[in-house]
Amino acid sequence: MARIRCGGKKCKVDGCSAKAQVRMYCNSHYMKGRRNGDIKQINFPVKGTSCTYKECNNKCYSKKLCKNHYWNIHFKDKLFDICGGKKCCKCGIEDFRVLQFDHINGGGRKELEEKGYNMMIIEYIKNPKLAKKNIQILCANCNWIKKHENNENRNGDK
Repeated sequence: MARIRCGGKKCKVDGCSAKAQVRMYCNSHYMKGRRNGDIKQINFPVKGTSCTYKECNNKCYSKKLCKNHYWNIHFKDKLFDICGGKKCCKCGIEDFRVLQFDHINGGGRKELEEKGYNMMIIEYIKNPKLAKKNIQILCANCNWIKKHENNENRNGDK
């Protein structure tokens, strides 16, 4: 793609004071637009703007979302889809606010301590067969009942 000369102007993203390099964007914003989709429709979040998710007022992280909503939408949703959707496999509740990922045979605390939450989720997204084998979706109540019945607590065997 041929570079369009910008004549020393500033990047056209509000709040960015860097010199425009390509199509009136600084190199950083231009490359971010190329990675995230069609460069003709770049719509970068402005520094200092807030998350566009419902009534969230947290600072933008990426794609007009705060870090928490970006994570939930892009990663946790993928794992929910792999594991059968946003529904408790015991009682059937579909309120995503109470749904949790549960290790079917226990051992979740150990895996969490070894890998960390984000890396554990990403590993299961990369390996859906492993996720289907090890993970199920439970609501908070069903998860605590299962933990109690199977003695899956800090002092338990699992």
